[in-house]
Amino acid sequence: MKIEFRKISSVDTLFETGYENLSFKGNFRREGKFVNVDARINGDVILTCDRCGCDIEKVLDEAVQIKVIEGYYDGEDLDIIESHESYIDFDQIAQSEVEAIKSEYHYCKECKQMQGE
Repeated sequence: MKIEFRKISSVDTLFETGYENLSFKGNFRREGKFVNVDARINGDVILTCDRCGCDIEKVLDEAVQIKVIEGYYDGEDLDIIESHESYIDFDQIAQSEVEAIKSEYHYCKECKQMQGE
């Protein structure tokens, strides 16, 4: 789902898309030169245990709050996405957020018990 920057207003607008078996929905609105995206990622995802390599099924219910800017951003805020194509791609944002979650460390129940957690 792509929305052109020039069509985004300062009024909350709902969106919904997905990635794999996950739902990504929320709202977006323009605030100055930024577009604020307030959303949630919900659903089941398969993760890999970083210790033994087995698959772990996890239920996600994660809040996502980011800002998108058209063009370059020279500040220090890490929750800014630069868009150089005159539109916001919510499918790409959903994929990026899910892949970021997958890249974190995850341990299955057995490995957590062995570690004493």
